[in-house]
Amino acid sequence: MVEIGKKYPDLIMRGGIDKRVLAKSKKDIDQMVERIFPVMRARGGYIPCVDHGTPKKPYENYLHFRKRCLELGG
Repeated sequence: MVEIGKKYPDLIMRGGIDKRVLAKSKKDIDQMVERIFPVMRARGGYIPCVDHGTPKKPYENYLHFRKRCLELGG
């Protein structure tokens, strides 16, 4: 996501959230969004979402992910 965003700065993008990470720990979620969001926020034109169906995961993890989206996204 980040590399494509750098290569094509005018491309509006969505996705790039690894559904497998959402099933891991909050620390793993933080690492993923902290890698993606600063770059994508700076370039603009990004909608964070899971690329495919989301597997079972702890609901608390999903809420944590959404909270971090709001904190880092704007």
